[in-house]
Amino acid sequence: MGKNRKSKFNFPFSHFHQEHGQGITEYILLLSLAGLAAFAIITLFGPQIQGVFSRLVREAPVGPPSLIAYTPPPTATSTNLPGTGTATPTVTLTPTASSTPTLTNTPTQTTAATSTPTSTHTPTSTPTNTPTNTPTNTPTNTPTNTPTNTPTPIPCFSLTTSVSPTNSGSVTRNPLPNCGGDMYTQGTAVTLSASPNTGYQFTNWSGSATGTNSSIAVTMTSAKTITANFTQMCYTVTTAVSPTGSGTVTASPGPNCGSQYSHGTNVTFTANPNTGYAFANWSGAASGTNNPTLLTITGSTNLTANFTAAAANVTEYFDSYNNWNGGTGWSGSWTTVPHSGGTVSISAENPYQGPYHLRLADYAEVQRGANLSDFSTATLSFYWTATKLKSGEAFYAEISKDGGSTWTTILTANSTNDQSPYALLTYTLNSTYRVSNFKLRFIGVDGNDSNDYFDVDNITIVP
Repeated sequence: MGKNRKSKFNFPFSHFHQEHGQGITEYILLLSLAGLAAFAIITLFGPQIQGVFSRLVREAPVGPPSLIAYTPPPTATSTNLPGTGTATPTVTLTPTASSTPTLTNTPTQTTAATSTPTSTHTPTSTPTNTPTNTPTNTPTNTPTNTPTNTPTPIPCFSLTTSVSPTNSGSVTRNPLPNCGGDMYTQGTAVTLSASPNTGYQFTNWSGSATGTNSSIAVTMTSAKTITANFTQMCYTVTTAVSPTGSGTVTASPGPNCGSQYSHGTNVTFTANPNTGYAFANWSGAASGTNNPTLLTITGSTNLTANFTAAAANVTEYFDSYNNWNGGTGWSGSWTTVPHSGGTVSISAENPYQGPYHLRLADYAEVQRGANLSDFSTATLSFYWTATKLKSGEAFYAEISKDGGSTWTTILTANSTNDQSPYALLTYTLNSTYRVSNFKLRFIGVDGNDSNDYFDVDNITIVP
């Protein structure tokens, strides 16, 4: 009875125990099978899974900084529980510098020795959680500073030119300014040319350029101020006389440029004959007989004053009684022309000076010739007096240019100008009478009687 009681009460418990133990074992077996399957899938298809992730990373536009600096999670290690034989794969993601993650599928299995029974089959389960390494932050790579590509402006510099002294010349430039006003762009080559005005000559450049060439080239690398310097041209003036020792030449004003004259100076030249000479004419830079003469100096000047030996003065002082060929410079003696009732004599009755004089009475005539062709100028003079002239009576002094063929009256003495004492007559002989056959005569006409007198003294013709 006791034995049967035991069987009766223990069966249900044993059955329960058996069912309960059987359920746990199956659960453990299922987990082990699942782990083995996952391990097998990862082992077999690991390279393909890694390729998928590598392609996704390569095709991403640009890996964001968070992906490049990505740190993979720790390696998962599956350890079989004691007596279970379940394997858990380890997945390792290794990022590279090119932002391409590397998928490493390394299964790890650890089995405790105390687990009974031990599973000997290889799991074929496939992991159900496939890691993806998809970046969540896609960079836009938008630049924050967009270049405008604005060209750098080329500097411009001014070029100022001047001349010294004022109005002495000009400066031309080539090319003309290319940056407005007197401005040139940096590096422009400019040719400057200096041109003197009349009477000036170029000397040199000063300021931002130097040299003595009238044309120079400058390169515009900075602002420049350049001056063209000119000097007034000066000329030598040389004067001479011919023949030597015949006279001198004076100039007014004197030299104004050292010993020279500056361009454009007006100078008056005067010829001064020495004793025994007369001025004839100018030659060289001037011509003609004007004395003085004016010249404007525009270059080196040579001027000569020509003189001639002056003719000896023609004189007659009647120093000797009845001397009809006295005096100097005459061509011959006094010649009387007889007229009815007239007389010509050398008298001591009433001289102007000295012991004697020439006297004409009634219808009288006397003449004398002289060669005046060497005279550049000539002045005839004599002293005269007339006494006791009645109305209608007269005496004349006359000159001839043709040896006596024609006569020109230079004095008429009559009752209206009866002179006592002597009067001086002066008459300038122009070139018409400065000839080789010049003649002088005195003549009384118009019914004079022997009591009427015409006296002449101190006759001279001087150059």
